Amino acid sequence: MLLVDVYNSTTSLVDIQEEWTREQGRRRIVLIGDTHSLHDILSIPTGDILLFHGDIFFQSRGGPWIHEVAGLEYLHAFNGFLSGLPHTHKLVIAGNHDHILQKLGPAKTKEVLSEAIYLHDETRVVEGLRIHGTPVSTSLHTRNQAFQVERASAEERETLNGFWSTLRGVDILVTHGLDPAHKVFAALARDGQMIPNHESILPLRVHVHGHIHGGYGVQFQEKICSINAASVDNEFCLVNPPIVIDVFDKFST
Repeated sequence: MLLVDVYNSTTSLVDIQEEWTREQGRRRIVLIGDTHSLHDILSIPTGDILLFHGDIFFQSRGGPWIHEVAGLEYLHAFNGFLSGLPHTHKLVIAGNHDHILQKLGPAKTKEVLSEAIYLHDETRVVEGLRIHGTPVSTSLHTRNQAFQVERASAEERETLNGFWSTLRGVDILVTHGLDPAHKVFAALARDGQMIPNHESILPLRVHVHGHIHGGYGVQFQEKICSINAASVDNEFCLVNPPIVIDVFDKFST
């Protein structure tokens, strides 16, 4: 696994079998996503919080995955997978391959994913950390278009317009594809709306995302640790280890 030190801006490869014990004031957060139906063969380290940043399904543009019955069966199976994990809290967002979740809507999805906290444009406080999750991503010329910004409904776009104010007070942002450390975040700008600099949305310290499989890794920019935890590569092969961060009490300022 890849262990990230968000306090000293460093990373290190650590044996996934390395013994880990819970300590008072310390939370271990495990990051995975873009598993594309391969989640059940992924080796996942133990921790307090599991964050899944979307793309449960391999394909949602056609075939069985877009069919509600088959999609529901698979989603129930994913929920069973989550139930077998030891993490105290499991937070999940959707991705552009997860059309069935968009079709079901947040309320029904939360019923099916009973083993997780499903975040859809909302913030939850977990282990003292404010975590905000949204499934939005920008188009990469894919036909898997669930929750894509360019195809968002008027209501969803209104939600995006208030996105920046939502981030104030958030410690960890989980999105499928939008990365505030890069220009892709410009997709949120509309009608001349300016994107604020990072200082205006602090104390946001960690942003977890995926979508761009080839972007796996960690970048430290403008006081924000930007983490792409995509589990598969561009060929949809499961090659990237989970990424782990340890948080001690609240983030230092």
